[in-house]
Amino acid sequence: MIHAFLLTVIVQGAVVSNDMYFASVHICQEYAHALVHGKHKNVHHNNTVSAYCIPKKVNPEDIVVYTR
Repeated sequence: MIHAFLLTVIVQGAVVSNDMYFASVHICQEYAHALVHGKHKNVHHNNTVSAYCIPKKVNPEDIVVYTR
């Protein structure tokens, strides 16, 4: 078992993705930020999309853990 970070994506209040695990919280947060803000660096808040990185203990033999 290892600790990984689960990227959870919510669109208009509904969870649309919660099956991507990352080895690093920093990489997970990069993806979360990109999903919420897209290409627009001046957008600070998106009411439609939110994304969170949640620490989880997982078996790497059962799931894919992304390193990038």
